[in-house]
Order: sequence, then C-alpha cells, then structure tokens
Amino acid sequence: MKINPNKRRTSVTLIGILLFISLICQGCSTAKRTKHIKIDGQLKIAKDIQIQDTQKLFNIGEKMTFKISWLGVPVGTVVSEIKGKEIIRGKDAYRIELTAETNPMMSAVFPVRDRFISFMDTKNLCTLRHEVERKEGFYRKQACTDFYQEENTAYFKNSLDGSEKTFKIPENCQDTLTAFYYLRTLNMELGDTVIYNIINSEKNYTIYANIEKKEFIKIKKLGTFDAFLIKPRAEIEGKETTRGSAIGYFSADSRRLPLISILRSYLFTKIIVTLVDYEAGKTQ
Repeated sequence: MKINPNKRRTSVTLIGILLFISLICQGCSTAKRTKHIKIDGQLKIAKDIQIQDTQKLFNIGEKMTFKISWLGVPVGTVVSEIKGKEIIRGKDAYRIELTAETNPMMSAVFPVRDRFISFMDTKNLCTLRHEVERKEGFYRKQACTDFYQEENTAYFKNSLDGSEKTFKIPENCQDTLTAFYYLRTLNMELGDTVIYNIINSEKNYTIYANIEKKEFIKIKKLGTFDAFLIKPRAEIEGKETTRGSAIGYFSADSRRLPLISILRSYLFTKIIVTLVDYEAGKTQ
C-alpha cells in the first residue's frame, strides 16, 4: 500500500497538536473516580454502596448530554433523548433519538454528524425498528432495519444504494442504541453477569456484561454519584471479538444513569464519553 507522504506529515502534525492540547487539558477533567468520599464529615467507602432496584419505565422527554474526549481533548457531543411513544406494527414503542457531532475543532479535520432513531417495545423492551443516518467525513449511510422479533427475522434496507437484506435474529434482541437503555431496566448486583444480544451491521453479537466493582463518580455540575462498573465483552458466532474494549459506569440509584464510558481500540487509543447534563423528563 502506498502512503502519500504529505498526508502522513499532516497526520503526524495533527496527532502532535492533539497530544499537546491533551497535556494542557489533563487537569480539566469533568469527572473523577474514587473509592472513598467524605459527606457531612463522614467517610463513605465504595464497597458499602447499595445498588438500588431500577425503575422499569422511562420518562418521556428524558434527555442526556455527553461530552466526548479523545486523548484528553474534547472532540464532540452526544445527545440521547426519549422523544415520546409511537405505534410500530400495532405495538407501543419508545422513540429514542441519539445525535452525535464533532465540535468545530474536530470538524475541521473529520466532521461527524450522525443521527440514530430506535423504536423500543414498551412491553418487551426489545427493538422494533432502527434507523441510521451517518455523515462521517466522506462516508454516508442512510438505512432502516425492521425487527420482527416473533419471527426471529430482520429486514434491512439502505436508502442510498438501494441494497436490501433479510437475516435471522435472536428473539428479544437489541440494537446498539436500545442496548444501554435495556441495561438500565435490569436489577443487578456485584458479581452478576448480564447476557443479551445486539444486532450491529446485520450481525448478531452476544454480550456478556459483568458487574465488577463500585466507586464514587464526581461530575462537575451534576454532583457525586454512587456508581458501579459494567465491563462487557462481545462474541460473534461463539468467538470473542478483539476489535477493542469498553467499560461503563452507571449510577447505583433507580435511574441507572450512564455516567462514564471508556472505549479503547488500536485505532482511536482511548475515547471517554462523560455525562454532562441530564433532564429527567415527565414521569409516567
């Protein structure tokens, strides 16, 4: 493979700039983790955190805003919101929308404007439909997948190139967006392993999510949370994927807020997604 030396120099320069900025930003983290904390003069220890039973229903209008950082540098924002309820093939469904976009600095290098819409069965909490609109650099994708859970079948269509595909799915599976909402509805304890299925790019991944430890998470403007760590691993056709790793901290209260996610891969090294704003919406 030939490499354009000018492009290589540009890439090296960009990485150097980002690394330099990351050194400046190290003290500007919006979240901190600790196993001990003092509240009203009393010392609290993380191992004593109680993971509360979760609420089973989502609030309409609940909105979560996250900051994305790469190498310590803020590069974008993710907003996830429960817009309301709609009827999909005769079933009540939550309409969940997620948008992701890079900030002006990162957009000058690699602009991202992504939008994902999922319709989640309010009864079985599985996906009924998943829509994707991705604009990442020169890459474009606009597609929809309908999940026929009772028939263990999904139908995919790409609106840009007209390609279609019907494929098998396990019953009560999730897409990549509904997956973490589904996790928020489960009661769990330290040492538990949650097993569920996610469909991504028309492939079925079996996820094993381990509940590994408890910590206190302090986030600027939002306060300090009792939290626990979920560490997932993914398998496809019985073989563990090796493309990267991820961990996530959720609040131990009944809301199960996704507080921090840390993603690692060979290409992007380390990406941190931190909750920076939360709107509860209307209780049902």
